[in-house]
Amino acid sequence: MGTIYFFPSSAVIYNDKVIPIILELARQGNRVHTIFLDFQAYHHLGKGGSYGHWLRELTDCRALITKQRWNFFDKVWFVLRYARLVLEMRWLKGYLAFFDGKGASSFGKRLSRTAKQRGTSFIFSAWYMDPWQGYDWEKILENDAFCRKLKGKSSSEFQENKKKVVEIYDCDRVFLYHQDVCGHEEHLKHIPSCVVPHPKLQPWWGAFLDEYPPVFGHPVLDRAKEYIAVFLTHQGNYLFREDSDLDVLVHEIISSVRQIFPDMPIVMKPKQTALFQKKWFEEFRKSIDDLNVLFVDAPVSVLAQRARAGIMTGHSTAQFEFMIGDAPWIEYCRYSDFWKEVYPQRTYTTAFGGSLAETPEELECLLRKVEKGVLKTDQRAFRKQMDFYEQNISFDFFAAKKNI
Repeated sequence: MGTIYFFPSSAVIYNDKVIPIILELARQGNRVHTIFLDFQAYHHLGKGGSYGHWLRELTDCRALITKQRWNFFDKVWFVLRYARLVLEMRWLKGYLAFFDGKGASSFGKRLSRTAKQRGTSFIFSAWYMDPWQGYDWEKILENDAFCRKLKGKSSSEFQENKKKVVEIYDCDRVFLYHQDVCGHEEHLKHIPSCVVPHPKLQPWWGAFLDEYPPVFGHPVLDRAKEYIAVFLTHQGNYLFREDSDLDVLVHEIISSVRQIFPDMPIVMKPKQTALFQKKWFEEFRKSIDDLNVLFVDAPVSVLAQRARAGIMTGHSTAQFEFMIGDAPWIEYCRYSDFWKEVYPQRTYTTAFGGSLAETPEELECLLRKVEKGVLKTDQRAFRKQMDFYEQNISFDFFAAKKNI
């Protein structure tokens, strides 16, 4: 048994991938410290949801930052806690440390250098695999309208911004989920890799869920045997046709589901970008008068455990979370002319075993197939596509990567 330091990311997409690894190492009896260096990371994980619940139960959680705005005493308290952590990591040796691959904070860089000297350190990435692989992204990024919609910058500004050096943590290895893919993170490709294919498809994750059942965040879901799960992106997404924004699509989804499953709970899982639109989101929730429509903060992979089917509004890498279950996955979206010009394929959902519907009639047809049990997920084909193989993990498995 050993000591592990986990520094969560401010971006949910990074944490979703690596947290099963951290939790399994904790379940094996290792002493795990979850250190929040960022307010957004603390906000996402420190309060609720299954991941937050599991981390609090199985690891030693410490938040160095708990507020967005600091007063003088907050700064003093942070310096004291940070200094204690630096001294602790300098004193110990032989531990593991996991850092965020999105980019390095000035506070975290000192810790990563210490971890590399005294233990074995890893940068964790955000992608199971790259669904855009083989597509000419350089050509896409020449499209000025796309860059303005995606990043609020012109094409020339975006390209100039890409040339800037991304500050990353100084670590021994980059932690990946596919040997040939480092996602869109070019700045990580020069670091030797350590690979564990899709952690949530590993047998040990199933054993973890058996021992520590998920927290769904709603009493109805704790009792429900099945439901329809819906993953929401956000209002004003550049993917959507002008007359088919998120609110329109969701009301159509609810109506179509009720045609086939009149009494089944519908569980809405909003993406963080939807929650950022706080005023709009609250008004949108009030516009839904179906009392059996629930909004939860449970991870998509947790919702997949009991879902009869999953529906997402536009393509999303969330489908790789949902595909761990046996339930079918449907994308419901009407794409803008702009997006069809930029990306003629429109979506990668169908390439990975999902189904696409663009009208209520098409959606109801697919849901009817769900009801009859003829629309299913081909998980064997999905595993093959992911180059999946079983990989047991342990403290020694990661520690051995130091000198390879």
